Amino acid sequence: MNAVSILVVDDDDDVRSALLDELSPQYAVTGASCGVDAFAALCARHFDVIISDLRMPDHDGIEVLDFARAQQAGIIRILLTGYVDDRAHEALLRPDAPYKVGKPWYDEIDVVLRRALEQRRRADAQSASLASAFGLAQVEAAFAAAADLEELGELLALRIAMIDGVVDCCAVLEGRVVAGHAPPEDGSGWRRSARIDGDGRLVLVVRGHDDDGWALVAHLLQAGQRRSGVLSAPPGMPVAARPRRSRIDELMRQATMGAMVGSVLHDVAGMMQGVEWAVRQLEAIRDSRNDPDLAAALQDIRTAGDEAVGLFIAMRKFLRDGRPAMQSVAADELVARTMRQVGGLARARATLRVAAVPALVRAAEPLFVQALAAVLRNAAAASPADGRGTIDVEVRADGDEVAFVVTDDGAGVASEIVGLMFEPHVWHRPDGVGVGLAIAAHAMRAQDGVIAYRRAPGRGACFTLTLPRG
Repeated sequence: MNAVSILVVDDDDDVRSALLDELSPQYAVTGASCGVDAFAALCARHFDVIISDLRMPDHDGIEVLDFARAQQAGIIRILLTGYVDDRAHEALLRPDAPYKVGKPWYDEIDVVLRRALEQRRRADAQSASLASAFGLAQVEAAFAAAADLEELGELLALRIAMIDGVVDCCAVLEGRVVAGHAPPEDGSGWRRSARIDGDGRLVLVVRGHDDDGWALVAHLLQAGQRRSGVLSAPPGMPVAARPRRSRIDELMRQATMGAMVGSVLHDVAGMMQGVEWAVRQLEAIRDSRNDPDLAAALQDIRTAGDEAVGLFIAMRKFLRDGRPAMQSVAADELVARTMRQVGGLARARATLRVAAVPALVRAAEPLFVQALAAVLRNAAAASPADGRGTIDVEVRADGDEVAFVVTDDGAGVASEIVGLMFEPHVWHRPDGVGVGLAIAAHAMRAQDGVIAYRRAPGRGACFTLTLPRG
């Protein structure tokens, strides 16, 4: 990696020296002690990466990184700071936000650098492939000009079929193949389907054998979804093509586990309330025999205990294996478990309406409950403060999939983050509601599910969590 050039900007001599010592064995590193020196270095030569401290006496890190972006297109920008003030927080929420590494950085600087360089390599390869095949700008323009869903499906199928590594691709509109050839159910490599519009009328089905090919397919699918007013979390790599888990996936898995551990305390508290109520009932009827109330109270105790044990076992398996244990479970039971966890919070902020059709889904029950609970918490926080809003939770079964739809009457997701809401680096407050969306997206990918967002006509946010039938 000696060809990778890095500019380190920090007014603290000890910090700058430590970074130069740490990075020099692998990269070509240059140091600058202030913003002015950094500007001069950026004007004099090309750098692949710039790492800048936030607080410096002449120019802060935001100014330095903004100058670097304007001076050298494509440079990787990393902000090094022990805290985030309002100005930095605003900069980190921009669509073109730099990476952020905290102080002390331990091994985080190496992790972020490798991730950024790999992402740039893949982005360059994807852009070159797209540009050589049919031109990225032409694709976006063609999708925007599509007259209807059928034409959009035809364009998507045509473009995806041109990608190296794609074997078969077809567009299915309301159950009818309108373009391409339906990939077989069985075969080597990966097979994936994706809804393009919010109602699931248009579905693209793709089979391929190359993970870089899948990355291009995912890019085009998201472009088609944006054309239809839907934003989905970036889908995970199909299992057959999934490489060894990356460091960022490991960090997100740990964040998911942290959220689950926290919510377990709430689950256990609720379960213990049920146990306490059952015990009081038993005390009231302890002298009775063959009383149905006694049997019901005992069953409540057994259910609460079983749920607690099952939740901890599932979490332990997920932590150990990284892939959750999947099973067939009733959709209405998933909703009921979620309501036991966060239904009270939702009802305190809005009128809660729940409608669930009987259906079985394939899911990791505790993991999906946390994802649905995160979305419901988000809906509650976004609901009007006067309590006059409504939150709808609806379960819809369609073909091979079951969708859990949560709609609120809030203002919707802010436009400046709508394109990045499922990314972990967008949210900087661990106690913030928004970070749950990133965790929910990771939890859904772990179960081969999908989470998507769109504005509901005449209302607020509409989140859809989709799982395969059980």
